[in-house]
Amino acid sequence: MISTLHTIFNQIKEKLKSDALVYNCDTIDNTNSDVKSLIDTALNEAYQAITIIGNYLNACKPDVSILEIGTGMGIAAACLKKAGFDVHAIEPHTAGFENRSLLYQRVYTLLDIGDIVLPVTIEQMPLNKQYDFIFSFNVLEHVNRIEAAFRVLSHILKPAGVMVHSCPNYYIPYEPHCNVLLLPFVPQYTHYICRRLRNSVGLSLTFTTVGLIKKLAKTNNLAVTFKNDVLYNAFRRFEYDAAFAQRQKGLPLVVYKLLKKCRILWLAKHVPVVMQTPMVFELKKK
Repeated sequence: MISTLHTIFNQIKEKLKSDALVYNCDTIDNTNSDVKSLIDTALNEAYQAITIIGNYLNACKPDVSILEIGTGMGIAAACLKKAGFDVHAIEPHTAGFENRSLLYQRVYTLLDIGDIVLPVTIEQMPLNKQYDFIFSFNVLEHVNRIEAAFRVLSHILKPAGVMVHSCPNYYIPYEPHCNVLLLPFVPQYTHYICRRLRNSVGLSLTFTTVGLIKKLAKTNNLAVTFKNDVLYNAFRRFEYDAAFAQRQKGLPLVVYKLLKKCRILWLAKHVPVVMQTPMVFELKKK
């Protein structure tokens, strides 16, 4: 399944980069946003997403129902749709991302996924349909009403279904979107002293932590399992993913180079999940 998804991904990547209307625009919605940079980042992260979820879908039948939370440009959802899955997605264009709506609509039209993307938040999801597999990547940290969101996610997950989410663990006082250090224990106050967090994206952060996810899982009668090799795999991305290395060229790259130089990168495999960021976790109904 992973090889199939990667093949489809490469086809979508070529299609996106060859479309003049989408890829060669200089700005979107009267902003100075770099469209090519946004698309390249979306492609890079979608590739990581389908690689991770592909392992879960290997044993699934094509009629399995899938929901992507915060699909962005819809690249991962498009890959899954083309692979024959019954996939739906939501993308509400909430705080920090409203200016991308025109670009997203152009991409949805190009990839023929406009009919499977709902412009709603998690809390606004229809409750009359349940899903076998629900996933999100770098989304939960932007969900302001995360307690309400988890109640909905728990409701729309089938009894034997699985959820997989990836997001920062802000027990580690570092913000990967803006590449800034945070105030330990009170990260929500960092924007008072750090101008780089005073944008709509920075101010929308929920500051997800391992503890918060455990609490939400317990409240909604969900069993949670954290992947213990996420930090090590994130460091390894510096070795083969130039786009990722460029985006994370601050503190993460410095730490990676130090561990590599000291020949102790392997220690990252043994860091407790509570001290790893990002975190990838699996949720199932008890």
